[in-house]
Amino acid sequence: MAKRTTTTTTTFLPPFNYDDSEINESCEINVATQGFLNGVDFYVYLLALSPLAVCFLCCFPSYLAAFRRNAEAISASPFLPLINHSYRTIAFNYTTCIILGVLSKLFLDSGSRIP
Repeated sequence: MAKRTTTTTTTFLPPFNYDDSEINESCEINVATQGFLNGVDFYVYLLALSPLAVCFLCCFPSYLAAFRRNAEAISASPFLPLINHSYRTIAFNYTTCIILGVLSKLFLDSGSRIP
């Protein structure tokens, strides 16, 4: 039996040239983002959310005081681990949210802008 020779030809694809102008256009800052960075929309959000912030700042300290005041009565509850967990979660998350909100506003007011 004669040995059969096989020849393979490889066809190389031409280099892939792509136009990324559409990507660059979509990545530019849009009008809404530019308005927020300039502070136009920030004051609208501030006006809308300030009543919620006032309610939050009035209710949160009283919630913390009531929990501490009722700690002895709650200690007899079978749901003590769940109540303690929710108290710690609320206290940590709300405090962190307030601190980060103030820091982000200070950062935006310092003139730092996202490039």
